[in-house]
Amino acid sequence: MIRIIATSAWLMWMLWATALVAQVPQVPEKLFFGAMELHIDTKARSEIQEDVNRLHRHPGYFQSLLDRVNLYFPTIERVLAEERVPDPIKYLVIQESSLVSDAVSVSNAVGFWQFKMASAQEVGMRVDREIDERMHIEAATRGAARYLKRNNARFDNWIYAVLAYNVGPGGALSLVDKSLYGTSKMPINTRTHWYVKKFLAHWVAFDGLTGRSGHPQLQLHLHTVAPGTNLKQVAADFQMEAASLEAYNKWLKTTRIPGDKPYQVVLPIPHSNAFAIAKLNGQAPPVLVASASSAASPVPSKPKTPATRFVLKNNLEAISARAGDTQKSLANEGGISRAKLRRFNDLLRKEPIQTGQVYYLERKNRKAEVPFHTFQQGESLWEVSQAYGIRLNRLLHLNRLDPTEAVKSGRRLHLQKRLKKKDFPTYIKISPTQSTNRVITENQARPNQNPGGGSAQVSQNTYSEQKPIVVEPVIPPGAVRSTYTVQRGDTYFGIAAKLGVAVDDLLMWNNANAGEPLRVGQSLLVFKTKDAPAVNRPSSDKYYEVQPGDTLYSISRKTGAEVSSIRKWNQMTSDTIHPGQKLVVRP
Repeated sequence: MIRIIATSAWLMWMLWATALVAQVPQVPEKLFFGAMELHIDTKARSEIQEDVNRLHRHPGYFQSLLDRVNLYFPTIERVLAEERVPDPIKYLVIQESSLVSDAVSVSNAVGFWQFKMASAQEVGMRVDREIDERMHIEAATRGAARYLKRNNARFDNWIYAVLAYNVGPGGALSLVDKSLYGTSKMPINTRTHWYVKKFLAHWVAFDGLTGRSGHPQLQLHLHTVAPGTNLKQVAADFQMEAASLEAYNKWLKTTRIPGDKPYQVVLPIPHSNAFAIAKLNGQAPPVLVASASSAASPVPSKPKTPATRFVLKNNLEAISARAGDTQKSLANEGGISRAKLRRFNDLLRKEPIQTGQVYYLERKNRKAEVPFHTFQQGESLWEVSQAYGIRLNRLLHLNRLDPTEAVKSGRRLHLQKRLKKKDFPTYIKISPTQSTNRVITENQARPNQNPGGGSAQVSQNTYSEQKPIVVEPVIPPGAVRSTYTVQRGDTYFGIAAKLGVAVDDLLMWNNANAGEPLRVGQSLLVFKTKDAPAVNRPSSDKYYEVQPGDTLYSISRKTGAEVSSIRKWNQMTSDTIHPGQKLVVRP
């Protein structure tokens, strides 16, 4: 009888979930963002509606994401209210990470709100050998709120603050309309930046659906724990599985709370755990009575930690493969045919599914969101195509590659524009300090839907973007330990550029925070290889210190140096710059 009731309840929940996503929300003509009224014209509504429809296309994917949203939103809404940030900002976190705590972007942005290490530290998050608060829901949300408030203080426009979250305050300056600073009404049209329109799509897609019910299995609580406490002890105190507790506290790099101060641990409490719920509510926990066959107290049933099955990767719907999955099982759960699964993921007919790999449920893009990727030893071109959501045949086309051609480590792969026929491929020296989550695989592209039906060598290893970046100090092989003495005007960014090391590595070696001031005469620990540039640059070099709002183009105009030359002199692989960074502008 109990089993029948439970089954009926489960069926009712599934019917409700199906009905919930059956009606796709429609983009309205107006949205109210804080004190600002957004007017969305017809063409922009059509563009935004396409994204809304895509989010609702697969009920299983949407429901999985909605469950995660309902689990985390109470905490996010509280923090945003405390920070006096407009409530709709909460939908941005879905767009950024799908609320996967250890999500890692192709540019090594980490966590719920996708921060790089230096930026996270600048807004007060702790990122070091013991803790990475980018993966802590409250700390990361508070940091994101501070960053967004800083942007809004600059533009006096929350939409522009959202835009700057993606392109940076400097990048936003070239895209904003200064006449709309402080406006109470703002037009949204086809010229509006794609990132803003995608944010509005997530807002419309989830607005009105969140908060109707909680997560079907869990509820989250933040519990303050004393310094030095072991997570296993916390789990025992609340009669929950230690593995479940660790899964929701990936911000903690050890199993013990650091000894400097109390921290808030995230408790994923199953609805069935009456003991923990009563304890958290200040009530007397129910007494557990030992069975006659055992003198020990009964162990609570192991809570089911919901695995992240459906994910949003490169703005495409995808599914994460589990052990035992096949092309058929992934296709069935994703609601597509096996032929489409193979076509969307450049798979051969009998190719095995790799556990932990992410497979797309819709066609990959013709280009990536970033222009280049530096090919690393042990990668395969298929892994690159999956990592960036770009079709394998397009990746080959853009780089003028043959499917069977071996690619050398360090080659810069084009992901947006095709390599010109007259140009030779560019090779970039890979610093030994660069850490990676890629697992060694066969260094060869696989034929794209081989028409002859012949077999191709398939790697059993995977490229996983869901693992957090390594935060322990990365010591280059054969590196020599040395020190650098801080000089007047130095910044971490400037020192890193001067020494030819990554700023994140420099911060990690010294357990430092990018927001902390440097002292003249301070000694910094550095690990240098024989091939690394000398600490002191030639006296003939001229430098420019990056100011807030600067771009490589604006620096080029100020200094007279070509943008391409600035990139070359500073060994830049992207156009990202930071205030305080010192750039060589004339060798």
